[in-house]
Amino acid sequence: MSNRAQSLLANQVLYADFITVYVRGSIIPRWQRYWGVLQATKLTLYDFEYKETKAAQVILPLDGLGKVFYPSHIEDDDEQMVDVGRLGLALQFTASQLPSYGTGNRIFILPDDNHSCQGWEESFSYSASLVEEFKMALDDKNSSVPRFTNNGSLTIPDKFLW
Repeated sequence: MSNRAQSLLANQVLYADFITVYVRGSIIPRWQRYWGVLQATKLTLYDFEYKETKAAQVILPLDGLGKVFYPSHIEDDDEQMVDVGRLGLALQFTASQLPSYGTGNRIFILPDDNHSCQGWEESFSYSASLVEEFKMALDDKNSSVPRFTNNGSLTIPDKFLW
């Protein structure tokens, strides 16, 4: 079994650091700070003050993560609704993992600095490539290998999607 497959199946930690996520508030959207732990198939968000000493606040499944990109580099008018600055990243998801009631398909995140931004971008991209590679291998072999995906038991909460 390859190292990539082992890291996916073991769901090892790929990256952990502070991260700020754009969320829908009760009245207006806001940036909310977390301690984030990225594993191959999920992003776990903890209270930024207590990190992993308290229970996770949110677990975001990543089996639908398609790509990671800098939305500030896109000149589409729709992207201007969220100002993520030069360090902000967008996580693009496929429709299969999203709620069926018509929300967006992106999560916007803001790392603390250049080093953190590079770490998050590389780790999210690696996670997306692991998931895609594994899905393609299953599709090619039409295998009965147990799937790592959550089969709909976890979805991304609407407040994170734009």
